[in-house]
Amino acid sequence: MYEFTIFFTWGLVLLYLFSHRKQPIPLLGTVVMPVAVALMAGAGMMNGAARPLMPALQSHWMQAHVATAVLAYGAFGVSFGVGVLYLIRESQSVSVATSASATGQGQPVLPALETLDTMLYRTIASDFYF
Repeated sequence: MYEFTIFFTWGLVLLYLFSHRKQPIPLLGTVVMPVAVALMAGAGMMNGAARPLMPALQSHWMQAHVATAVLAYGAFGVSFGVGVLYLIRESQSVSVATSASATGQGQPVLPALETLDTMLYRTIASDFYF
């Protein structure tokens, strides 16, 4: 469980970085990274002693299974972050969802609901694939 939690955290961070590169949403990191920190804190409290796997789990398929599970859980973590931002954006009025810049023009803090909805759909669709 200790090793899987560490790999899950790596998968979450890597998929966040991939999604940020593809569709940059600055506030997504403020939701996803505390989850990664909490997972690492939880892993730090676990017993990290390595034990050999039971014979039923000693298979090459186990490695493929764990790799796809890490990708799926990481993508679900990114989906969680996008979903939280979607709910925040939906609950705010247009005036609250913008911030004043130095020029006095309001710039959106969160993307449009359609953008968040599209990203949420794509991440969840890829989650279920894995």
